[in-house]
Amino acid sequence: MKKHLKQVLSLLLCVPIICMPTLVLGSTANVAAAAENVTLGDPIVSTGPKGFTTRIEAEDFYKHTGNIYIRDNGNTVPGSAAADDVVLTGASGGKFVDFSDPVANYKTGSGSNNNTIPSGQDKASWRVIVPAAGVYELAFKYNNPATKVGGYRNVRDERNSRIIINDDEPDFTNTMDPHWAGWMIFNMSGYIDSYNPETNTSLTPQTDNDYANVKGNTAWNNNYMNVWLEKGENTVTLGMEAPPGQAVYDGPNLDYFDVTYIGDQYVSKDTIPYLSDDFVFQHPGVYFTLEDLDNIKANKNNLDTVYGKGYQELVSATTWFDNNKVNLAPVLDVGPYNSPNIGGTEFTRGGSKALYYALRYYLDGDVAYGKKARDVLNGWANTLKTLGLGNDLKLRIAIVGPDFVNAAEIIRQVYNNDPSVAPTDKWQKASMAEFETFLHLLLSKTYDFYPQANGNWDAILGDFNMATAVYLEDVGLFNDALKQRYLGTYREGNTVSMGSLPSYIYPSGEQQESSRDQTHARMGITGLASQADIAWNQGIDLYGAYDNRQLKGTVYSARYAVGEEVESATFISDKNRTQSGIEAIGYEIVGNHYLNQVADVAAEGETDLIYEAAKMRLRTGSINNEAGRKANYYGAMIFTDKPYDVAMTLSANKNALSSVGDEIVLTANVQTDSGIKRVNWDIPESLKPYIDYEIISDTMLKLKLREMPDLYEIAGVIKATSVKKATVSATFSISIDKKPPVTTAAVSPAQPDGLNGWYGHAVTVNFNAYDNLSGVAKTEYSLDDGHTWQAYTSALMFDKDDKYTVSYRSTDNAGNAEAVKTIGFNLDSTLPTITVTGLVYGTYSDSMDITPILTFSDNLSGVDSSKTTVTISTNGEPQTVQQGATIPLYTLPLGSHTFIVTASDLAGNTSSQTVLFQTTTSVQSLQALVTRFMNTGWIDNAGIANSLQSKLAKNNLDTFVSEVQAQSGKHISAQAAGYLLRDAQYLLSK
Repeated sequence: MKKHLKQVLSLLLCVPIICMPTLVLGSTANVAAAAENVTLGDPIVSTGPKGFTTRIEAEDFYKHTGNIYIRDNGNTVPGSAAADDVVLTGASGGKFVDFSDPVANYKTGSGSNNNTIPSGQDKASWRVIVPAAGVYELAFKYNNPATKVGGYRNVRDERNSRIIINDDEPDFTNTMDPHWAGWMIFNMSGYIDSYNPETNTSLTPQTDNDYANVKGNTAWNNNYMNVWLEKGENTVTLGMEAPPGQAVYDGPNLDYFDVTYIGDQYVSKDTIPYLSDDFVFQHPGVYFTLEDLDNIKANKNNLDTVYGKGYQELVSATTWFDNNKVNLAPVLDVGPYNSPNIGGTEFTRGGSKALYYALRYYLDGDVAYGKKARDVLNGWANTLKTLGLGNDLKLRIAIVGPDFVNAAEIIRQVYNNDPSVAPTDKWQKASMAEFETFLHLLLSKTYDFYPQANGNWDAILGDFNMATAVYLEDVGLFNDALKQRYLGTYREGNTVSMGSLPSYIYPSGEQQESSRDQTHARMGITGLASQADIAWNQGIDLYGAYDNRQLKGTVYSARYAVGEEVESATFISDKNRTQSGIEAIGYEIVGNHYLNQVADVAAEGETDLIYEAAKMRLRTGSINNEAGRKANYYGAMIFTDKPYDVAMTLSANKNALSSVGDEIVLTANVQTDSGIKRVNWDIPESLKPYIDYEIISDTMLKLKLREMPDLYEIAGVIKATSVKKATVSATFSISIDKKPPVTTAAVSPAQPDGLNGWYGHAVTVNFNAYDNLSGVAKTEYSLDDGHTWQAYTSALMFDKDDKYTVSYRSTDNAGNAEAVKTIGFNLDSTLPTITVTGLVYGTYSDSMDITPILTFSDNLSGVDSSKTTVTISTNGEPQTVQQGATIPLYTLPLGSHTFIVTASDLAGNTSSQTVLFQTTTSVQSLQALVTRFMNTGWIDNAGIANSLQSKLAKNNLDTFVSEVQAQSGKHISAQAAGYLLRDAQYLLSK
């Protein structure tokens, strides 16, 4: 992502750090004007803190010392000679600040560098108000006209300054000042106006012809530094200062700087893959594993491979060491540009010698080389006792130290376990203890990093610290290196390390030192890549951090290295662009990772590009390592892995603990052809206070509940990560579970479909059990008040009449049993029964009486007597009959009748009973009726009754009818006459 002159863009952590720009004292008038102007900066965006940006105009400093000049657009900026004068325009607000007076008699050859702007002489301070504490990017807009490109120890006119935060009176001699944010490099800012890129055919147009294309340029350029600011008012001080061993001959022309909150662009602390206190380290596991060495060993004689070519270099180097003495040094001190260099060369060669001998031991199976490596380690551990104060000492230690550590890994872990090595020849315990003391001596210079220096320093220091942490199995040291890589805040204070991953490699891929030179930019890439390789061998993925930022930076660097153009926000330097050197070994490391370790991450062509850069800038020509040994393919040999596929799942005997002493055994099922099947276990903090855990094999972990939590439930996710392939992991949820599951019952239909709370049809019951931690192990039900239990597997169907009480409960995987619950319902789908006696199917004389006897029964809900009905229907005309009443049949019409009884139970079931019968008449029936009516008083004259009987006896129905008609309403009631006439006429009709 390119930064244009008039745009305010924020990059994620970038800032050059090896050099320091200086500030310059100005005229009294300018100073007075500046003192009046104490503007704090108007927010460009204020959505605080995320999105917050404010611009600070350079001329708005509130205090200064030394040579500081406020100039207007169009003013001349004087150089040390008239030919060096430049006229600048286009500054924001029409003004800019010219720092420092140029040094007139700077040196261009070897010798002392005392003619430099004195440290801290020229400085200015600004106030900045921010909405919250956090990491902010300082984006400087400046001009460096590049008039001092021939300066002694400052070939690119690096106008360096020290950036101080929140300290009005900074001590420029204090290298541990927590307010010192770092050195800012104001590199040359652009090409001169007459330069035509379209006619350029060189890959190094800047450095060609003694920088003719950049000398006297008037371009405004960008550079960046990330700092920690406190909420509210802060001060930013920029003071001219050269780093140790360098000189600064003039200051930059500063237009403004933007302050942008970028804290949201950093990962959170809980996402950094910190090691647990009981982390199990892989050995060997710094730059290689034993499996990697076996791969080299299997291919060392094939000269068509990088292994064969690298092995030849290894043989040549060990032969040189066999024939050339490398002295030991009791004192080690290295200053800037190797001045002084006390023991530095010996130390460098000693590290290479130890590692090369250790490699020859394993690759050739030659114990004699193992002894030689052991002796080199012992010699340095016993001899080196004093470290000096040279500025570059810590960098030398960090560059060479990993060689000692890698050698020690082989000797301690492999050579000492080699049955062919005699016990007396092994690396003895006392010697190993002395070597650990030696490492701690070296760490005394490197453990606290150098965050203010150019980023390659902390990248390389982090490599050594991490390598040593592996050997010493020092979790704290390893985690400190992780913190510095991810956040850059190991030292805290206002410093954010320029060697942290997000500071060194911008989101675009450009590096913090890209505008300095390509040698140092590649050193930074290699340092960060080496860290990632060490972590990968421990089963930890650092490559993927910040969206594979390591890959982006390496691709960017490689693209420029092979001759392609790249977009640069800081005017990328072409110094050393076409130079080859051991610093390019990072291409081998990163290319290997994205080709052989994770082949599906890099975009198409990216690994090819990286390896092309390795070919051009490392494998071609004659490249020597720091010890002077040929190393074109040595890095490729060490860092080219055999690819392996890895897959993994996790299983366990259960997933919850419910009582003290409970155990869970987790097994990582790793599928790979690699011999490294071990996994790293990540146990969440939520579980650790309550469990003990034990790694019982490379792929098995046992958890044991030590203490029950006060809470009902504690949950966590156990993660297993493949040590062979750190991007492969699996998780398993574990809970400490005191809370039983909850079961709900659902009856269908939801409401009774009968009356009075009764179901009249089949009922279905479903149980649904829930447990948010260990999960439900089983659900049971009982139909006999819990005397016997049955497993619930599917919906229960109830279709038999009964009054039901269903008990149910569930148990989770932690063994927590739910209290028994019950659900009740009543089912009566059977109709009530009706029994009729006293009336049967048949023909009855209408002179008779019938008394139907009704009996009802219902075994469950019971008969609802209020719903019982009794009717007799004749010719479709029903008439209600009182239950239990006697029915004189003469009251019914002659013919067919239906006796109907309906009954309902309390559940709403209704049944009916029907009896069909007929009534008829005869002379005898009439005789009986005459007698009956005489008795009931419906015939009130005995003589008339006798007369009627006489006629019936003679079967004289006509005269019977006439007499009844004559007496109707007189001595025979009309009602009785109607019944008698009906029957007589019926008989006459026959």
